[in-house]
Amino acid sequence: MPPYLIRGTYKEVFTAFGSDFVLGGGTNISTLEPDFERSTFMGTLEECLLHLETWKDAEQSDHEFYTQGNMFGAVLKMLFGADVYAHPLKKAEEDPENFTNNKLASIDFGFVDKDGQLAAFHLEYRKDDPGQWLAGIIKNTNKKPEEREVLFMTSFEPVIVNPAARIQIRSVEAGAIPLMGDDDAPIIHNQLVRNILQAVFLKNGRVHPDSDIVEQFTQLANDKGGYEENGQLLNSLQADVGKALANPGLKAIKELGITGYRSVASMQKCLKKENPFYQQLAALTKLNNKTLAIQRGILLLFLDSANLSQLYSSYSKAVFLPALTSYIKENMMGKTADEIRENCNQVKTLWSSLDKSLSSATKETIIAAFLRSSKSPLIQNCLHSIRNDSEAKVILNRLRDGENDLQYYLDKMHGCYYLPSVLASQPTTMERDQFYRIADDQDLHQAIHLLQKNGIETYTELLLDPAHFQRLKPFISELNSPDQDKIAKVSIMLWLSNHGQFDHFYTHQNHIDYLRLLKRMVEINALKGKDLAENLQKTRVFLEEIKPKILETGTRNEKAIASLAQCYLVYPGDSPLAVLPRLKDESQIRLLQFLLRHEKNEANLISLVDQLQVYPKLAEQLMLLFDKGIGADDIMAIGMEPDKHQLMSLLQDHRVPYNANDICNLLLPFSAELQTAVQAEPNAEMRKCFLQASLSLARNHLLSHELLKPEAQLQRQLIANLQRAVPGNSRYSSLAVGGDAKSHDFKLLLREIFSNKLPVSGQKLLIEEAFTAITASTMDNLQPDTDAKKKLAKPISRMRTQMTTLKHLESLQLEQKTLDLLKGQDAAGQKFFRMAMFIEEQCEQMRKRLEKTNPQKYQKMLSHEVNYRKALYGILHDSLRGDGSLRSKEALNKRLETAEKPLLDALEGDSRKAYRQGMRIIANFFSILLIGIPNLIHHRHTGNWTFFSTPRSRETAQTVSKKVKDEIESSSENIQNKL
Repeated sequence: MPPYLIRGTYKEVFTAFGSDFVLGGGTNISTLEPDFERSTFMGTLEECLLHLETWKDAEQSDHEFYTQGNMFGAVLKMLFGADVYAHPLKKAEEDPENFTNNKLASIDFGFVDKDGQLAAFHLEYRKDDPGQWLAGIIKNTNKKPEEREVLFMTSFEPVIVNPAARIQIRSVEAGAIPLMGDDDAPIIHNQLVRNILQAVFLKNGRVHPDSDIVEQFTQLANDKGGYEENGQLLNSLQADVGKALANPGLKAIKELGITGYRSVASMQKCLKKENPFYQQLAALTKLNNKTLAIQRGILLLFLDSANLSQLYSSYSKAVFLPALTSYIKENMMGKTADEIRENCNQVKTLWSSLDKSLSSATKETIIAAFLRSSKSPLIQNCLHSIRNDSEAKVILNRLRDGENDLQYYLDKMHGCYYLPSVLASQPTTMERDQFYRIADDQDLHQAIHLLQKNGIETYTELLLDPAHFQRLKPFISELNSPDQDKIAKVSIMLWLSNHGQFDHFYTHQNHIDYLRLLKRMVEINALKGKDLAENLQKTRVFLEEIKPKILETGTRNEKAIASLAQCYLVYPGDSPLAVLPRLKDESQIRLLQFLLRHEKNEANLISLVDQLQVYPKLAEQLMLLFDKGIGADDIMAIGMEPDKHQLMSLLQDHRVPYNANDICNLLLPFSAELQTAVQAEPNAEMRKCFLQASLSLARNHLLSHELLKPEAQLQRQLIANLQRAVPGNSRYSSLAVGGDAKSHDFKLLLREIFSNKLPVSGQKLLIEEAFTAITASTMDNLQPDTDAKKKLAKPISRMRTQMTTLKHLESLQLEQKTLDLLKGQDAAGQKFFRMAMFIEEQCEQMRKRLEKTNPQKYQKMLSHEVNYRKALYGILHDSLRGDGSLRSKEALNKRLETAEKPLLDALEGDSRKAYRQGMRIIANFFSILLIGIPNLIHHRHTGNWTFFSTPRSRETAQTVSKKVKDEIESSSENIQNKL
């Protein structure tokens, strides 16, 4: 398929695809500033400085309508919306996170074009299928939205959601020309960017599989000395972009995901295969252990950036290499060559001198503490006395407390087995005095240990208050011999105390059922500080009056009871017993929890619960709406009305994406018919495709009741096949459901396309050609004039024949009943068209022979020949529509002779003989199709040949080949193809 191009202003293009939320407004220079440091730029240092200066100048650049990512093209990611689930390159069944992290490659960069014009480029493509991609150019990125120009190209046909934007989508030639223009009329003038685009966009309609290597030649825009001189590197790239994309060293950097550690110098070395750095880097891709390859790659690039490549061999095989790369990532190894060399040596020395019993993780933490410390002898002594990872974390976190405190902490930890874990769990931001007190106060750190041991939140700030601690300590000490009741009791005590309700706890300390319920409610965030006293009182009422009634309807676990208690706290009416006891499972309870935040009408809630009793899966389905971001009002409206939620269920069961408006408005008038029509289709994939197509038609106000009638099943299958081949294409679907002559012809061609077992790519191409031929009233495009069409030469030739047949039938002015059959959406109409193709082809051959052998007679017989063909179609109509007079071959032959006689009388001699031979072929064709095969079908079902009364017709049927008989189980299309 050729790519598609969209061109217009930034405002027009984003509005056309329903993404005008990115047009911005109300921004200023402070909104732009974060992008200055993260804007990837392709160009020299001078161009980068011009880029930044232009953006910062309010007279040259618009600051009011800026959108994040605009200056380097990344905003084009938002053209089709912000939802990764709906990304046009993501397969329906793919996990979005896996797709984004592992399947999607991208390039974004700003650049300076002719006369200082600021522009940006964006590309996304599938790593596993570079034939699937989307790309765009923004020109005048620094201007107002209506002054920016966008050229956007895709490998698929995008669907415009807002036709009012008046943006046209057109197919274009493969390659870079549509985006950059040709040499005579350039759109992009920057020669480096033009060369990049020519290397990225291939003539076969795909993008280069290693296109994302291009981004390694970009830098983050920086005017504070961080942008490296790169003129020589860019000259090398411009000279041969394809060579750079094939460079094994650059591929290694990309595949190992270590692009963040490259430098201009390392890139230049990569372009010289004789360089030892290049050879070391390329060798990493041959390692089976990818983690080791990444670690060595980071080390190599880091050392090379400081001109210390000679140290690589010394450290690349070191046992502490994982720790070393971690320190590099954390910027702990210094910046100058001397600092890096010294720190590398210290890491090596410390690693070998630390206690051999320490794990590698502990050693890594200890050395990290050293690298961040003053590196004094006392610090080194402390580090050498560390015995485990917890102690190492404490020292690393408390380096700022000073050397004396660090030694004190170590002494205390060595004297108490659980203290290291207690201290290591404290936040790194804790004040020194508080931390010191925990280490020093045995009662305090023992209490924290008991709480942690039993999985209870410690509320350290509360425990650090002496008065509070004295009241809490007796209850915490009970955890020396814990059970579930004690754990619940202490847990809710701390929570209530933290909310100023210790007295409430103290009063009810022996009411363990109440305390356990409160703990569960806290876990689900059902109790909050606001109105806490009132809610505690209501919880008591729930426990004593509501819970017994709930348990009468069946058992509930503690979490369910706590959730129902939460519902009771915010229930809006006077009859909670009309609702709460009827919620039987977690999904129903969860649904009510959500709705009670918004719904204040008790009658609506009762009505919804009534529906939940009838439709057991309804709650779970409605919660999927909540997960999709659909509002409570829409969920209530759908849940209370069976027609709406049955529609929702139908769409969900077939995994068809939808929104509330689809259910509540667009599809609602068709609810019952749509469900019946879908259930009548036995094939699951076809059901889904038809639902998707129906939704698309409804959104374009093209769905009709006629399409959903039982007799329109073939038409529905055609629409489903169209959706499967070209999902969501409104141009094709609107023509396929129309009622005019062009729509009818398009449907006939579609049936032929789908009757052939072609791959989806082949179907797409044929559909595009059929659409063009029908709408433009031309057959010029039905030629195998491209590589893709040459592979489909036979079906394209057949389509040309079909178009010719349609034109011939149109010129005949057939009877209305015959036209109605031709336009019908049933098997008889399809069979009529296929037989008409055979008739027109035979008659065309007879006409050509006569025109060549007897031109004078040819002109005189034309009117008779037209009447002959019209008579044949009359016979076809009567037979296919069940006219009883054509049940025998004698009756059929009589009708055929009547049709043939006027034409034969107009001929003479050899002409008559030649025409009679052609007519005999047609007559035999009619005999087999209209008499022989129906008789075989009758025999198959009844076991006898008495369907026809005459011996001659029985003899004819019996002589039909076994090959035809075997085809009876196939569709009428396949029978026709074999004949």
